[in-house]
Amino acid sequence: MPITEAMASGAPVAASAHASMDEAAGEAAVRFDPERPESIVAAIREALERRDELRALGFAHARRFSWQQTGSLFLEGYRRFA
Repeated sequence: MPITEAMASGAPVAASAHASMDEAAGEAAVRFDPERPESIVAAIREALERRDELRALGFAHARRFSWQQTGSLFLEGYRRFA
């Protein structure tokens, strides 16, 4: 959970626009096309410019996640499919 860990520590986040990152990033990250280096650069610049806004959004978003909840979900999956 590197994206939400970064948010929880107050870092502004730029994250890949790949669908697998949607839940982790939510609306609290600037998204970029990982196939386009100029998109990555632009997202990092934007994240730095919006750092105060993204920091607040990130703290709120990260509170939705916990390691306890993650562990419980994995355990449930193991029990269900084992």
